[in-house]
Amino acid sequence: SGNEAQPYQSQRPAEISLAAGDGQIASFTNTNFDDEPAMFRYVCTGVPENQPAFLNLQFTNVYGKQKQKQFELNDAQQWIGEVNYNVFKDQPYGSIHIMATITDKQGKALSTANELVMHRLRRPHYWMKDAPHSPFGTHTLSTRRHIQMAKAVGINWTRLHDAGTEYIGWYHLEPQPGQWQFYDRQLKRYRQFGMKILGLLSTAPKWASLYPGFDVNGYFDRYYMPKDFEQFANAYVKVVVKRYDKLIDAWDIWNEPWGTWWSVGYDKSKQGTDGYIQAEDEVKQYAAFQKIVYNAVKEVKPDAHVTGTNSIFGEVGKAWTKGMVENGAVPFADSFAYHHYTQSYAGYPGDVVHRGLHDQIQLFPNHKLPYPAWMTEGSPVSGQIANGLYRVTLPDAEPEDVMQTADSLSRYCLSMLTAGVQKFFLYSMHTHDYFGQANTWQVLVTEEGALHPCAAAVSAMAWFLEDTTFKQHTNLANGLHAWQFTGSRGTVTVLSTTPGTDVTYTLPDIAGTQYFDLFGNPLAPGTSMGRTLVYQVTNAQ
Repeated sequence: SGNEAQPYQSQRPAEISLAAGDGQIASFTNTNFDDEPAMFRYVCTGVPENQPAFLNLQFTNVYGKQKQKQFELNDAQQWIGEVNYNVFKDQPYGSIHIMATITDKQGKALSTANELVMHRLRRPHYWMKDAPHSPFGTHTLSTRRHIQMAKAVGINWTRLHDAGTEYIGWYHLEPQPGQWQFYDRQLKRYRQFGMKILGLLSTAPKWASLYPGFDVNGYFDRYYMPKDFEQFANAYVKVVVKRYDKLIDAWDIWNEPWGTWWSVGYDKSKQGTDGYIQAEDEVKQYAAFQKIVYNAVKEVKPDAHVTGTNSIFGEVGKAWTKGMVENGAVPFADSFAYHHYTQSYAGYPGDVVHRGLHDQIQLFPNHKLPYPAWMTEGSPVSGQIANGLYRVTLPDAEPEDVMQTADSLSRYCLSMLTAGVQKFFLYSMHTHDYFGQANTWQVLVTEEGALHPCAAAVSAMAWFLEDTTFKQHTNLANGLHAWQFTGSRGTVTVLSTTPGTDVTYTLPDIAGTQYFDLFGNPLAPGTSMGRTLVYQVTNAQ
């Protein structure tokens, strides 16, 4: 305080600072791959030089196990250093919480406590490489940190909606007729790190909007229906598809047209999103729009992948899909795109994920999809991610069962794969806000934008199931399910339980078979099946 700068004064005589150690991406993602040293750095300041002081470290892994280390800080050379955090040798993978304090000889605190959360993951199969066939996707802005965090987890695709609309949406690219502003650098950054892009052809600038009011909500006003579909296709779609021919080869058409994102006007007698007006024939209008946009993309880039229908799980989605089929939109797509948010546990036959896609498929001719399904936006953990493993950084830290969050997300991904979904895009890695301001939509990250423990669980799934094909489901016992995947690296069977079922099962000792838990740590034969997923790997290459 005051008008003149003063020397910094700490809350206690000493302070301890922590940071990730060396590694390919450790310094800005708090992540080490398993072929790198598991190190973190510390710096002590204000340590008394005339009395003994000690650095006290407490390590807590995602399972709740704890270990302690203590170092005497004899002289200034020891006030800066590195420590190996791989202290749980039988459970090396996953997230680990590190708490540090400086104390005197009697154990009295000389510093406040500080903490760090590190993640130790298997190096992904496609680290810094393209994986166009990969099913794992998300939404992330074009920041090096977040792109590489996603790739570190094993996610290989990003969808440009919200996280990236500003790079590709017509509203942003051509605010005035003929005045283009492109975001080549941002789009190239995704590709620089091996992240494939699902581009979203959406939004309309005020001059091309059916309802150019733009005075209610700066976000939704961009999504009024374009006044001229042919203009949208010729003046915008063909331009961006041609410009990014070498960067983007998959395109999504608009976002959630069954909702506020496909409006024709605004009723100012109402408030908020309730005032947005949808056309009575909105499905018919969107079906015509999809045909025009699809043909425009194909005219410029015949081999491009274009999603279609843009539906959603549930009754609203079923009505929308039915209308799209009836209006002849089915042939004008290369995949069926839909969204699926849920709070229900998945991972068993007939769960909410399987039912949701099945109900949509029944609306197509002959009750069969003519092309793959892409779940382009969804999550099972919306609003559930709290503080992860943080304990002291945040005032009134909100408790969270990170095992449940991680298992729920992994089950959701498993059901997407076993339901026949070719690609799924988790929403979202860009919606983190401030500590204590939990955002409804975030996934994979905590509020400061670093990885959440559930991301470590997804990394294990991506490691085991990337490059595999789902083959069959088997009931091992009442409420216990075996989902078999095969690939060039061997056979992986994912064991899951039906929630609420009391399952008694021990992992059998089978020659050539290994077992791994939710985070990819080894399990011994004879271990009892718990509440979370288990990976059974046979003849691994």
